[in-house]
Amino acid sequence: MKRLILFLVLLLPALTIKAQQQLSYAYDAAGNRTSRTIVLGTRGADATVNQTDSVFFEEVLAEKRVKIYPNPVQYELTISITGYEQSMRGEYSLFNLGGSMLVRRGITGEITRVDMSRYPKGIYILNIQLEGRPTSWKIIKQ
Repeated sequence: MKRLILFLVLLLPALTIKAQQQLSYAYDAAGNRTSRTIVLGTRGADATVNQTDSVFFEEVLAEKRVKIYPNPVQYELTISITGYEQSMRGEYSLFNLGGSMLVRRGITGEITRVDMSRYPKGIYILNIQLEGRPTSWKIIKQ
């Protein structure tokens, strides 16, 4: 009986190392979680996990992939538009929850950076308009 208990005690950590679960979440353009997926994977005890802190949200707008990251943001928010062309018309506006517009600027390239360091912690609304098509994003400032 002692051998069985010892065997189970030694086997239990090996099983937890082999069967790892990871959650993957999907969000809509407003930042609301729409689905949760459990990703099962196996890895050995000597495997390393390479995690990044860059959380991003993406959406297709005017047939271009728009990616907003990191969210929550501390200093600088990045708007990435894959395939943006100079002939396109785009702009972004940042609002606080009181409805006051904080900044409104044009989008001039694939990467646009928004300086969030001067704003207090809280929740903001980022409106992006690309080729006349609007989208809104909920941004959290830490």
